[in-house]
Amino acid sequence: MTKDSVQVLIDLDALRINCANKDDLVIRLLKLFIQQGSKWSAELTDVFSQGDERKVRETCHRIKGGSATIQAQEVSQAAIVLSDCVKNGKLKDADGENAFNQLLDLIDKSMESAQDLINTTVQ
Repeated sequence: MTKDSVQVLIDLDALRINCANKDDLVIRLLKLFIQQGSKWSAELTDVFSQGDERKVRETCHRIKGGSATIQAQEVSQAAIVLSDCVKNGKLKDADGENAFNQLLDLIDKSMESAQDLINTTVQ
């Protein structure tokens, strides 16, 4: 993955500003995001397959906040879209399925980007 594609998923400049340009803090947050991202994906898959609308919205809320913290705005926006599908009664129709798949894909790609930033850009 190139630095350009990483920058699209995680805004490193904004993250550094939020972390007072302390790369050690940036690295810790990126590592935490990777750990949480795996948990979010598993939890979201579970509650989505159960059709538990309340838990899907709660999980989306955590994903939205955690991804916004590390400046992964596409993930945050995708969580909002899925949450809105639940709110509008569209969890199990094509819109909900597409939003769910898009969010899982972006979480996965953002975790890869976070690892790439840890390995190359930040150090």
